[in-house]
This record gives sequence, C-alpha cells and structure tokens, in this order.
Amino acid sequence: MVSPRKLAANTQNATKSTGPRTVAGKRRSKMNATAHGLRAIAPVLPGEDPAAWDAFRAGVAADLCATGALETELAERVAVLTWRLRRVATFEVASAVAPPPPPAKPFGYFSLPLEPAPEEPTPEDVAEDLAAAERELADLRHFAELLPKVSAGESLSGPDGMRVLRRLATYLPEPDAPEADIDVDADEFLAALGVPERWTDCPEAWDGWTPEVMRTGLERLATPAEWTVERLLTTAAHFDAEDVAAGILKVDGFRCELATATAGKAEREANAARRKAVPDEAALAAVMRYEPHLAGQLAQALDMLARVQDARRAHLERGANG
Repeated sequence: MVSPRKLAANTQNATKSTGPRTVAGKRRSKMNATAHGLRAIAPVLPGEDPAAWDAFRAGVAADLCATGALETELAERVAVLTWRLRRVATFEVASAVAPPPPPAKPFGYFSLPLEPAPEEPTPEDVAEDLAAAERELADLRHFAELLPKVSAGESLSGPDGMRVLRRLATYLPEPDAPEADIDVDADEFLAALGVPERWTDCPEAWDGWTPEVMRTGLERLATPAEWTVERLLTTAAHFDAEDVAAGILKVDGFRCELATATAGKAEREANAARRKAVPDEAALAAVMRYEPHLAGQLAQALDMLARVQDARRAHLERGANG
C-alpha cells in the first residue's frame, strides 16, 4: 500500500513533466517511435513528400472512379495501403545494398582486451599537413635561389638576409660545447654585424643589409667551425638540394594520402547513409511480417469497393428501367 507521503510526492512529480504542449512539439514527438511506418496513422512520414502523397491519392481516386462518401472512403483506404506497401520495397532495396555489420569480437573471461585500432587521419588533418609541407618546400626552394646571390655578393632584403643566416647555421657541424652553438638572433651576433640596437628585436626591418654585412655574418658562422665561407655555401647548397628532393617526396606523399582519405571519407559517409536507411532487425522483421498483411487488407478494400460500385450501378439501372 502506498503511503500518503509517497502518493503526494508522486502526484507532485507527475505535474513536472507532461510532454510537449505546443502543436509543433506534439507534431514532432508523435513520430519519435516510428520504425518502419507500416502501421503509422499519418500516411506521410518525415522524409516523405506531402505533395507526392496528395498527387498519389488523387490519382488512385481518379483511377477507381470513386463516387459518393463510401466509395471515396474506400478509395482513400486503397491509396493509404498502397502507399504503405511502397515503403516495403524501399526497405528491401536498402537492406540489399547496405554492407553487413562487422562481426562481433569475442571477449571472454580469459581473453585480453584488444588494442584499439588507430584512428584514420581525417581529410582535414591531412590537408593541414600537406599545407605545412608545401610551405616548407617553398622555403627550401627560395633558399636555393638566394645562395647564388649571396655568393655573387648581391644585396638582400632584411627578411632574405636573416633567412639565409638562420638556415646556414643549421648546416654547421655540432660544436663540442653546447654553449658554443651560434644563435644568429642573439643581440651579440646582430651587433657584430652592425645591426643597430633598436633593430635587434626585428632585424628583418633594418634597411642596412649590404653585401658587406652579409659577408661579415657568413664569416662569423664559418670561423668557429674552421670552415671557409665558400665551404659553408657549398655545403649548404648540397644539403639544401637533398632537402628539396625529400620535400618533394613528402608533398607527393601527403597529396596521395589526402586523395585516399577523401575517397575513404566519401565511402564511409555513403555506407553510413545506407546503414541509416536500413531498419534494425526487429523493424525489418516487422516489415516482412506486415507486407502480406497489408496486401490482404488492400485486396479486401478493392473487393469491397468493387461490390459497392456494382451495387450502385445496379441501383441506377433499376431506376432507369423502372
């Protein structure tokens, strides 16, 4: 027996959730449990075209030559049953083209959990990697174009001058002591080149990058390694050519990966759409079970309509002969 206190609490809680109250909310919620639509009260389900239903219903009524309220009602029933039977064919086609579900992986008390499969890169991720590789390749090629200008003693802009010095520093051998590593962005290095103190934070914007300044920078890079400037430039040209070749292969690899990822995404989306169009096992069983049931109801409706029409024509003939 429910206590008065619990009964009062149940009564109060029941007032807090009464479901959708608006007309639009009730219209949406009444379709929440729709699985296959064969027993639906509304002839048109979400995703179906109301205009197509109206045209179909009018065509059926015209073909059956319905006259009067009873014949019109029977013709309407024929149209509804035929409309629902059309959904059976849709489900059958969808189930035929959809891929089978993946087999379940066995897991028992004495089996170890399997390692999760690595996630495939998305086309967006591969596109970002491709863009980064293309920018890196473009920078390598631009550096290769600047080296002959440096060797010929031509003037460079501030951004190109700093680009050359930074990349040349990466081709130097590793120093014996880490503190001996050369930092071309350090204030001491820039000051030795003649860069004014107020430009050391942004040396690219300084307009004093003459061939003499570049030569001084090359010598300060080559001397600690006991290299000549010519050896430094030759070594840089050699390794940069290898980096360019590797960069081309890297870009081509990302382009192939992007094409594969894009094709794979399109295939996965198509498979997901096909699987979504197929009902679950219970719904599909209901479809197969109700197909003959609907066909039987349709045959009864057509037979009843034919009898009503025969009776009407016989009545008209007796009236004309009497």
